Amino acid sequence: MRGSIYFFTHITLGWRAALSAFSLEFLFRTINAGITSSVGQVLRLARPKSLVNLIVMVMFPIYGHIVEYTLHTLNGDRNVNRSIIITMTFSAVSALFNLFVMRRGAMLVKDKDQQPLLRDLKRMPLIMVEFVSYPFVWVFRRMR
Repeated sequence: MRGSIYFFTHITLGWRAALSAFSLEFLFRTINAGITSSVGQVLRLARPKSLVNLIVMVMFPIYGHIVEYTLHTLNGDRNVNRSIIITMTFSAVSALFNLFVMRRGAMLVKDKDQQPLLRDLKRMPLIMVEFVSYPFVWVFRRMR
């Protein structure tokens, strides 16, 4: 997903720039996903949830985007500023979604609550609906 963002924000600079930015982002995010997912899995049981949510939504993206910005700047990407703004928004939402999924016992690795991947994938549409509706449910409950 992030590679596509970099590809399309760099395509106006030519195919070489777009493919270079896409490839760099793909490599970085492949490595980074394992690191942040492992930390997120540990944090899913931490309390208070609101503080953990804030850490995941703010600290994970800050770390990732500092590294991302540095790598793309060193690579000579000219549209890095526009790309990074788009990916920062995506990061905050996706980090919170990953934590939300793990709190429901899905997408866990080497954990006592781990389920088969196929079962997690079957549950994913319902978890996605729950994630999207969660803010509305939260507001409704607070208003009662």
